[in-house]
Amino acid sequence: MTDQPAPSPGDTPNPSLSGRTAKAGAWSISGRLLAKVLDFIALLILARFLGPADFGLVAMAMTSVFIVETVLDLPITTILLREDHLTDDMFNTAFTLGLMRSLIVAAVLGALAWPMSLFYNEPRLLPLIACLAISPIMRGLISPRLILFAKQFDFSKSFILDVASKSVSLIVVATVAILTRSYWALAIGTITTAVVFVSLTYVFAPMKPSLTFKEWPRFANVVGWSTLTQFISSVNWQMDRLILPRYIDLVPFGRFTAATDMVNIPYQAIALPTIGPINAAFATLIQSPKDLGAAYLKASAGIPMLITPVLLSLAMLSTPVLNVLFGDKWLEAAPYLTALALTAMIVLPSFPLPCLAMVLNRNQFVSMRGVAELAVKLPIMLFAASQYGVYGAIATQAIAATAVVIFSMFSVRTLIGLKIRDQIGALVPYLLGLGAMAATIYGLKPLVWFDKGIWLEVISIGLVVAPALIIYAIVVFTVWGLAGRPNTIEHTIVHKGQGIVRRLLKK
Repeated sequence: MTDQPAPSPGDTPNPSLSGRTAKAGAWSISGRLLAKVLDFIALLILARFLGPADFGLVAMAMTSVFIVETVLDLPITTILLREDHLTDDMFNTAFTLGLMRSLIVAAVLGALAWPMSLFYNEPRLLPLIACLAISPIMRGLISPRLILFAKQFDFSKSFILDVASKSVSLIVVATVAILTRSYWALAIGTITTAVVFVSLTYVFAPMKPSLTFKEWPRFANVVGWSTLTQFISSVNWQMDRLILPRYIDLVPFGRFTAATDMVNIPYQAIALPTIGPINAAFATLIQSPKDLGAAYLKASAGIPMLITPVLLSLAMLSTPVLNVLFGDKWLEAAPYLTALALTAMIVLPSFPLPCLAMVLNRNQFVSMRGVAELAVKLPIMLFAASQYGVYGAIATQAIAATAVVIFSMFSVRTLIGLKIRDQIGALVPYLLGLGAMAATIYGLKPLVWFDKGIWLEVISIGLVVAPALIIYAIVVFTVWGLAGRPNTIEHTIVHKGQGIVRRLLKK
């Protein structure tokens, strides 16, 4: 496909698809965003009743759980999404694979719990890991028929599932944290979310599964590449949490993990919910590289355009934000939050590559990207974390993220012929907007009343961030207008906004 003409950012001849994708994305993002708001409220409660050491302990346990779950994750949803005609045998095969995956997860985590407790010299890890294993075991049993809603671009059910599971979890977390002030509140909340979510999938997408492997050939190729990819990506993602506890105490490690969780919230709330709509959109354009390239540009620029302003605000206002949200016992995490937020901004443009590779059945590109990241990250991390602790780990993340973005751009060029200059050009408006936003925050910070009490600090944050966001939006859309108003993500935002205004005026 490399000999196909590179798509122009202005070419998107399927506006109905853009509209359906935008609507699906709105449902998905709204659900995940509200779910992350609930997560954030839970995090605030936990931070008030627990200390950094509690967060560090649970993070150590969750690292092994996350790696095992990710390595054994199966892209069942994406495989079913590519099929035009779904049958009961496909659904039953998908369920059987999910059940097998759950049993293997249980066995692997059960075997790892004791060695992990010895490796970190922390006996409390043994029961924690055993308990936390319930979550990935449950997630393997999600109803495969839920994919029918995604094929219809109906993500309203995902909205309900996310919000309902997180709402129940918040109530449980708050109750356990207030009553016990124990790190078990973190673990119990994680388990509750998974149990409620999986149970509700059978309410919306009921099925009576039977065990079969009749449709295994449809899954075999993707599952093979997926296992390799997931193993590499999980090690890359959790490498700092695996290595750091060997060289630093639980308290700074807890501060690091709490700052990491804060930085991940915008990504999880805005970027991850778009995977379903992006996969669905890319799958419908698979026969048209030109249209597929235009859709890729919208996704690769749109995700960072929405997330980076939040990350920049966290980076430049880390101290007052932590003081307001977590209290003064967390202020030493402010430099971590600043560095992690800036680092997280680097990799965002490469976010849609796995979706693109999956629909093209070229998953080896994602695996190769993971190998390249691992080759850069592992040797640097081993040295930097041992010598410079948290700051060494964060610097390693920044270097690896830069390598990932470069590799992703070349991969996209190979897959669909999308020129690198077009990929970079789509990022220019929001990068210029970020520069203007950073200058605004820097100029306004000395003029407001920080360190004068919590409520004045909240007002001060608002007085700085609100005008900075306005300047950001003005610069982004001004640059887009000067470029001739191409059919990029800015065009979609303007078009949707105009539609909303027209409907309101008609009322």
